[in-house]
This record gives sequence, structure tokens and C-alpha cells, in this order.
Amino acid sequence: CGDPVALYHERCTDLFIGMLGILQAGAAYVPMDPSYPAERLSTMLEDSEAPAVVTQEKLADRLDLGTSAAVRTDADQALLAAYPETDPEAGARAEDPVYVLYTSGSTGRPKGVRVAHRNVLRLMKDPHWSRLTPDMRIVQITPISFDASIVDIWSGLLNGGCVVPFPRQTPDIEVLKEVVQDHRINTLFLASALFNTVIDEAPEVFEHIEQVSSGGEAMSLAHVRRLQRRYPKIRITNCYGPTETSVMATVYVPPCPLPEQLTTIPIGIPCENTTAYVLDPNLEPVPIGVAGELYIGGPAVSLGYLGRPELNAERFLTDPFSTQPGARLYRTGDQARWMADGNLDFLGRNDDQVKVRGHRIELGEIESLLADMDEVRQAVVLAREDVPGEKRIVAYAVCEEGKELTHADVDRHLKSHLPEYMVPTASVFLEEMPLTPGGKVDRRSLPEPQASVQATYVAPRTPTEELLAQQWAGVLDLSKVGVHDDFFELGGHSLTATILIARLRKELGVEIPLKSFFQGPTIAQMAAHADRRNAASERLPEIPRSEPTQGPAPLSLNQEGLWFLQKLAPESPFYNVPIRMPLGGPVDGTILHESLQEIVRRHESLRTHFHQEGDADPHQVVGDVDLEWSVHDLVDAGAEQDAKVAEIERDLAVRPFDLSRDPLLRAAWIQLAPDRSLLSLNIHHIVFDGWSMDVLGRELALLYAAHGEGTCAALPELTIQYADYARWQREQLEDPILEELAYWTDALRGTAPVLELPTDRPRPQVQTWNGAHVRRELSAELTERVREVARAHSCTVFMTLLAASQTLLSRYSGQKDFVFGSPVAGRSRPEIEEAIGLYLNIVVLRARLEDDPSFSELMRRARESTLSAHDHQNLPFESLVNELSPSRDISTTPIYQVLFSLRTPAKPTRAGDVTFGTPLEIDTGSAKTDLAITVDDDGGPLGLQLTYNTDLFQPASIERMAEHLVELLESATREPATPVSLLEMIGERERLRLLVDW
Repeated sequence: CGDPVALYHERCTDLFIGMLGILQAGAAYVPMDPSYPAERLSTMLEDSEAPAVVTQEKLADRLDLGTSAAVRTDADQALLAAYPETDPEAGARAEDPVYVLYTSGSTGRPKGVRVAHRNVLRLMKDPHWSRLTPDMRIVQITPISFDASIVDIWSGLLNGGCVVPFPRQTPDIEVLKEVVQDHRINTLFLASALFNTVIDEAPEVFEHIEQVSSGGEAMSLAHVRRLQRRYPKIRITNCYGPTETSVMATVYVPPCPLPEQLTTIPIGIPCENTTAYVLDPNLEPVPIGVAGELYIGGPAVSLGYLGRPELNAERFLTDPFSTQPGARLYRTGDQARWMADGNLDFLGRNDDQVKVRGHRIELGEIESLLADMDEVRQAVVLAREDVPGEKRIVAYAVCEEGKELTHADVDRHLKSHLPEYMVPTASVFLEEMPLTPGGKVDRRSLPEPQASVQATYVAPRTPTEELLAQQWAGVLDLSKVGVHDDFFELGGHSLTATILIARLRKELGVEIPLKSFFQGPTIAQMAAHADRRNAASERLPEIPRSEPTQGPAPLSLNQEGLWFLQKLAPESPFYNVPIRMPLGGPVDGTILHESLQEIVRRHESLRTHFHQEGDADPHQVVGDVDLEWSVHDLVDAGAEQDAKVAEIERDLAVRPFDLSRDPLLRAAWIQLAPDRSLLSLNIHHIVFDGWSMDVLGRELALLYAAHGEGTCAALPELTIQYADYARWQREQLEDPILEELAYWTDALRGTAPVLELPTDRPRPQVQTWNGAHVRRELSAELTERVREVARAHSCTVFMTLLAASQTLLSRYSGQKDFVFGSPVAGRSRPEIEEAIGLYLNIVVLRARLEDDPSFSELMRRARESTLSAHDHQNLPFESLVNELSPSRDISTTPIYQVLFSLRTPAKPTRAGDVTFGTPLEIDTGSAKTDLAITVDDDGGPLGLQLTYNTDLFQPASIERMAEHLVELLESATREPATPVSLLEMIGERERLRLLVDW
């Protein structure tokens, strides 16, 4: 019993099934984080001598298994189903290991801590640190590679409560708010840094929390006071305990309010069945108020380090104060003192071990790896707190004579060996280390790293550079930007570049092509480009306002296409856009209704009707403020609440619009609880697009806050309305757009008219719109590699994923020259950046793989095609269709069959006590193309969504396609310079399986 079994798995339901299965067999699980470097994982697997690894198919090939057998929770379902359902005879005893958790090691090698069942169980039954009851609902937010996950998982499961797995691999405050609200969470365990951040950024998370525990680092007195002032009834617990004492050794429950004379938060008193001693170097107890080293005894003390007898002898001592045979003390290495009130006060470490953002780190391990670099003669690593509350790891190095290093070199080397949280955020290179009179490194004299960073900052030197710097800082949410800083290294991407270019048009009156932005992504280069264009008087004319004498406004080309399709099928809801926006807090329905009405007043597009007299062209007529509004109180609906919400939203979503007379905005406010509701909307696509969704959410929050305070929102009147844009667009078709048309016809000459993906069913004679989707979330490690490869090739995430998708679908179809469609916001004019309406356009991205290019080359081509397409995005897609496909095939979409897009969700906003969640389009079970690949990028792990036509494809086929795309990214980002014929990118076994399945 207690044999170690590795658990190498992404967070999902199967992770917990795997954990329970390991324990049910009497073994101990060894958590291995998929985001860790391969070398560290191999070291852990080798050190633990685990005979088996519970994993997933997509992770199994990343690991050098050696002699270990792989059990895949997904691919081995048939094998696992053959085993009996009865419990195995093997059973664990209280003293057997339940898990082996690896922590940082001072020698440069991680060490495994063996924790027994009794160590964990002593925390979970009637403890004084928390109220563990069957009605508790807790979020499992801590990765299982950290011991605090024990509290998240087992405090709920062992007491009949509910444990909700956090849906992301990394913490996200906005997601945490949604999880707490949606799942009625009442209990939280947060690492100290996350605890402080939530109080600073989103204290409303705690509104319905009954108890919160925190640990990992010293608890902030100021943050506890702030939380108590806002929510005085919440129970707060400060937890202390090294991994070697199984999560918690002592706890402190601060009284409310905190005593004014308190200057720090104590770590409290020992937990149940735990003892604590503050001893001098002779292992003698010290008096109250005197500092000494903290020792922990009792059932909290773990079994010790796996395979480290010398280290066990050093850290685990015979307990001289116990009469229990075999009792031991753990030497923590922490300094503490007893206070007069019986609580322990934590004073810090007496060695090089530190805590950074809740992670225990041996700085010696980082120093050892840094010193291994050929260029380094001497290395020191510190945890600095130059800004109060912001602790970070900094590397100091003296290079060998004649050799140089950069922070990027250090970062790359250490990331190949260490988890992300152990990699220094800054590096300082010195001629010599400062020394004490005794000849040791004087760590207190090592300089702050900011000095070397600030030395590279160059302030704006001209009025144009000053204006650009202000705009960059606003878009990137930075305090300042130097003229030589790279926009994309600062976190910019193609979408933020597009927004910035639109704002520069407004401020400078010049057109800056997106391609020029990528070629010169610094303020200095961009200012020179803008000044040259200004000198040449290349200023853009504004879109003019319509005059009453001009008569009814025409439809834009996009509107005309949708109007025609709606006329052919007037009962079809296909172009409805149903949206759901979660609302948190006590919403006033009257104010919410008034705010929506004000949005309809501001944006004429939302009160427009479409008419046609005889054979004349259709035109648009702006009417009075009108919207369909309904209120639904489901607070007392009980178990039927979800079904009733679905019924209301389904009725709202499927009812067709009469474009000649109906209000084109319908709204339903659904009250779910006194502090929780939904705003469900349905808007016809003819007046709305994805960008408009973010504008609506942003303005709704501002208007709600202003109406609630009896003031006017700071929303300027729009300079033009949609009818002005439609008239202007029609005028542009006469001359300027002809140049765009010439570009596109030349760019697409000779390409295949249809991308022939192998389908599971014959294509219907008339195109159908039935759809479903498959989602995949990339691991944090793979996401970071994708971002690194993108930066290395001066590409964006969009371009990198586009190249991968082109590679995959070339293999599926057997075609080497084809196109994707890609939506663009169409907001290339500053006048329409904050307008609601149908400005969306489609550009065409051509893929050419005839010469079997390397992945690097394919990324370069994706970059060129994307930039060129964005620079020629003003041609309405309908005009291109009319030119290239005058006679249409009604069995397929014209020009492209696969749509590729990037989606960056808007952040929730707050208005007083009400939170307006991210507005999201409701899935209506439809697909507008054969296949649509969407990349979700919210700054965390990337997500992939494949939306497909269910009349063409079966779900299993698209699921395999998604898996192959992830596998292709795994290979391409590890060896980005390797040629990527698909035979190499997808292994021979997968290729043959793919062919057989299709």
C-alpha cells in the first residue's frame, strides 16, 4: 500500500476520477503539473519510481515514461471498462502515504514529501479552523501540485459538501466572480496573493461568502481590515503550515473588528492533534516574546522525504516532549515567537527559502541552475519586495570574461528546467558581486533591477511621439511607454493595433497601414511614418452627415444581403443574434429598462425599419424609440428555474423579426435571486455585430450607474449614424473601392473555388444551417509556447493558429491552395468606433502549401496574407462575391467554406453595487459555414472552438480534428524550424488512423 502513482492530467472531471481511482487501489498519487517543463517532470517520475502514470492521450507522448505504464483516462476507456466494478481488496492504512508532493530543493533537485492519510484526516473532522458541513460549497482553485488543493478538494468531499472545479488552469478574478455567483459558493481557500488581489480588485466576490481561509504568505493586516469593514459577518482564517506538516499546522481566526493595537496578523494556535514549539539552538523552549525556531509535532508531521535519509535526519527529529513512541518534530526553518495572548507570531525564515505568491521556493535551486550556464561565473538569486506587497524573484549574475547575457537568455534557460512561478522576473548583470568585510556576498547591497530597466526608457521627443505615447499607454493600460518599446512585446496584438490605428486616424488624420505597424512597431518608427504622411497631405476626409434633402438612406451592402435573405425566408430566425448578460447585485428593473431605451435613442440603427416600394431599391427609415421589454420573476421557481430560463430565452431567440415594422431589439430581464439576474437580448443581425455587443455592454453599465445617481452619463453624442455610413459606403463604390477590387481579384486568381474537406455525409443540394461545436482549451504550457513562437516570428497568436489550421486542413483535404474567410470588425474609421450597427466585413486569407513549406515559412506567409487583407478590408465582401461568383452554388457558401477568427471577450463592468457580466452570444445550434475555427484569447490559456455543420460532419470527426490541431501545435511550437509536411507534424500512427476514420 502507498505505492506512488503519477497523476499527469489537465484539470477536468477525469482528473478527480483518476485521483480517486489511485486512492481506491491503495496507492498514493504524485501530482505532476502539465505546465511544468519536461525535464522537471522526468526528474519527478524518475525520483518517485512510479510504476504507472494516470494521464490523457494528448499528454502521454510529452513524457519520457521510462519503465512506467501509462493509463489514459480517455483513450483507454474500453480497457478500463473490462475491469470489475467491485472495490479492490487492497486498502490503505492511516499511516500509508496518500500523496507525494514535490517541492523546491536547495540542491537544485526537487524533493518529494510523503504525506499520510492520517495527516490529512486530522484536518477534516470538526476542526476549529473552519465550519465543514454538508451545505458548504467550495471552489477547487488551487492546482493539485500544491498542498493547499487538499483543503479545496477533501474538506468538501469528506463532509458531504460540494466541490466545484475551477474552469481555468490559472486564477482569473472575473471567472472566479462568475463561478462564485453561478454555483452559490459559500467557502473559499485563497493563496495570500490572490486573497489580497480579490479584495483590491473585486471585493464583491465575498458578498455571499460565509468563510474564507488564506495561507502561503503572511496575511495582510490592511486587507483583513478592508474586508471586515465591507463584510463584517464573514469568517476569516489565517493558515500556516509547510507541506511537510500537511497543509496546516496553526490557524488564527481574526476577531471582528481587529484590535487597533494589532500591527501584524498572527499565525495563531496549533490545529487539532498538533503541537508547536519555539526552541533555541539547543532545542530548549524560549520565553514568551523571545524569537526562536518553530517546530511542529503530532499527527500533522508527514512521513518525510522520499529517498532522502540524510535530509530526513536533518529536518525530522525525535520529539523530546512526547511520550508517544516514534513521535517526531519537524524543523520548519521559520522564526516565530509566542505572544502573551497564546498566539504565535511569524517572524520570517532563517535560510534561503522564500514564499512568493504562495509558492514555497528554494532560491538555491534557481541559483544552481543559473550557475550551470556557460556564460555565468557567479550567480545570486533574491526575493525582493521593493514595492510593498509585490514580492518578486530577481537574478544577479557576473558573466565570464568576454561573454554577455541578456534577461531573455536567462529566462529561456530557466524556463526549460523550472515551473513558471520559479523563474526570475528580472535579471541584473554586474561586473562583481558586492562583498561583506568577511568576504561573503553582501545581498543587502545588490541593486534594484528597475535601474537597468529604466535606463532603456526614452521619453517622447516630438509632439507626434507624445501623442502616440499617450494613445499607446491608453490602449495597453500602461503608465508610460518609451519611444523604442515594441508594441507587441508590451502585450499588443492585431486587434489592439487595429483600435490604435483607428484612434490615430482621428488624432492625426492620416492612414497608417497595419502592415507598416508590424514592420515598425515602435513609437519612433510610427511617428516618422505619420509625419511623412502628414507632410504629403495624405489626410483622410471624414464621413459626412446626411442632409434631409438627400432623401431616404440606402442599405449598406451587408444589410442588403441580409435583407434579401430574410425576404426569401421571413419566418427564419437564422440571422437573430440572441445574447445573455449575467447581472450581479440588486438590479433596479426600471433603471435597467430606462438605460436600454437610452441606448436605442443614441443609436439610430436600433430603431430603424426597412422598406421597399414596388421594384425600387430597399431603404431604411429611422423611427421612434421602441424596444420590446418583458420582466420574469423566477426567484421562487426552485428546481424548475433553469428550465424556465431556457424556455424564455428560446422564445426570445427563435421568434423572427418583421424588418418593416418590428422593434429590432427585444429584451427580457429574468430575476433569479435578489442579487442575481439575467438580461437576455435578441437583436437582428442587420443592425448588430460582435463589436456592437461590447459597445452595448459598456454603455449599459455607464447609463445604469448615471441613471441610478440621477446624473447624465459621460457619453458623447455620435458624430454620425449608420445611415450616414451606408450612404458614404455606396459613394465609395464608384472609384476608391475599384482599387480594392483589383487587389482582391489578383490576390485570389487561380485558387480553388471550394475547400473539399472529407465529410461524413453527402453535401445537401441546398445549404443547411444546422450546427454544433467542439471546444478544447490549450494547456498553460502550450499557450506560452504558442505566444513565444509568435513573438519570435513577429507574428500574433491569430497568425500562428492560422498557419497551424491551414496545415491541418491541407492534410485533411489533400489541397495545397485554398482560402479561409476571416471576419474583421470593419471599424477602420474613428467615427464608427463606438457605434452600434452592422459594420462587420469578411476578408479572404489564401493558404499556399505547394512547396511543402516549413512552419516558420508558413507563419511568415500567414502574417503577410493577414496584414495585406487588413490593409484592403474596405471592399465589402458582397462586392467581391458579385465579381468572383456571379452565379452562386446554393449548396455551399461562396468563395470560402471555412471561417477562421479570434475572439477576445470584453471584461465585465461595474455600476455601483451591480456587476454587468461579459455579454455572450447564446448558442442557437446553427453554423453559417461548413466549419468555423475560433480562437478564444482572454490573456490566459488559449481556447479553440470548432463550429461545424451537423448535416455534413459527425461529432467524433470534429473532436478528432480538434485533437489533431492541438497535437500539431505541440509539435510545431517545440520545433518551429522543422519542415512540417503533415507526415511529420502528425505522427504516422495518427495519420493512418485519420485516413481510416475518414
